[in-house]
Amino acid sequence: MDRLERYIFGQAGPSIYTYLATHTVQQFLDEVKKNGGKINPKQQGLVDLFKENKTDDWQYKHESALMKDRWKAIYAREEEIGRRERELKALREQLEDLRG
Repeated sequence: MDRLERYIFGQAGPSIYTYLATHTVQQFLDEVKKNGGKINPKQQGLVDLFKENKTDDWQYKHESALMKDRWKAIYAREEEIGRRERELKALREQLEDLRG
């Protein structure tokens, strides 16, 4: 959902704002409903998940999944930083050897 919201409010946000500045909210909602059947499987999965869990529990599950993904990304980034630091150390040692 986080990526969806970033897209809606970030990338598509200015276009949505412009449309709403030149049309009514009802016109916007009508167009969204008319074109809403054209969603991809991932989007449909989010809709289905939300319909199944229309409680605060859904928000908790969603936030928990997001945090898990964020922690995975943080750990992966830390591993990448560690790898690069080791490479840099090895290059510095080679440079010192060459200066020798």
